[in-house]
Amino acid sequence: MGSNAVDTNLSIEIDRYVTIGEINALKTTLSASLVSNSTVVIQAKHVQTIDSAGLQLFVAFANTLKGLNSSLQWQDPSRELLEAAELLGLAEALGLESRLEEEKEEEKEEDDLLPVF
Repeated sequence: MGSNAVDTNLSIEIDRYVTIGEINALKTTLSASLVSNSTVVIQAKHVQTIDSAGLQLFVAFANTLKGLNSSLQWQDPSRELLEAAELLGLAEALGLESRLEEEKEEEKEEDDLLPVF
């Protein structure tokens, strides 16, 4: 017997600041997107500042999505978000480890292009 579930894609754009002061509003936005069998795409290119509370909220959100047979995808995560996730050891939990590797490879390529004096 097949499933009648329909995959849904939801997109959320994140503001520049993801800190404890903004957590309640962000939690409300994220909670509204908790739907079974969905993919939530977080557009995070504008994130400039993120603290541990913001990262913890994203980890809890990702874990909740897994429980709903849903998934989290990142679109253009900012360097600040990637660095904070790596620093706190949360890149894997957030599904950002491959993005970190890409970012490091791009940095290495940029460094290779710089002249040495």
